[in-house]
Parts: sequence; structure tokens; C-alpha cells
Amino acid sequence: MARKNSAARLTELPIVEVVWLDAATRTQWAKRKVHLHSGLVECASVGYLLAADPQVVVLAQSRNSEWQVGESLTIPRGSVVSMRRRR
Repeated sequence: MARKNSAARLTELPIVEVVWLDAATRTQWAKRKVHLHSGLVECASVGYLLAADPQVVVLAQSRNSEWQVGESLTIPRGSVVSMRRRR
């Protein structure tokens, strides 16, 4: 019985696409001005929306046959550019 309830809860989780900004790094030796213009990297992640609050958005990338989730990604809310429901 617990499995049915867990399955129902998991299917209720929306699948979302989050566009967010990540830190960028440079590893080579270069003049200071080159490093000052590294910029941020725009990323897009798709997954089950586990949580969204003023501080973070948490996605799960996968689920197993026992309705557990894995490969979670926690994105700071300040890095989120947009979030839209996929399903």
C-alpha cells in the first residue's frame, strides 16, 4: 500500500526546466583582464521539482522502480533565470 501512495505522490511532481547561471572558471595563466571577463555560464536543467522556496530550487534527475528519487540538483534561487513546467 505504501508503494501506491509513493507512486501517486511522485507522479504528481511536476517536471520543470530551470535556466540558471553557474560560475565560470579559467585555469590558464593570462592577464588579469582576461580573468575579469570570464562571465557566467547559462545552464538548463530538467527534472522532477522536489522543492522551490525563496532560497533554492531542488530537482531530482531520476526515479527508480520503488519510486525513490536520485541525482538531486540544488540551485540557489538567486541563480535562477527562469523556470517553466514541462509536464
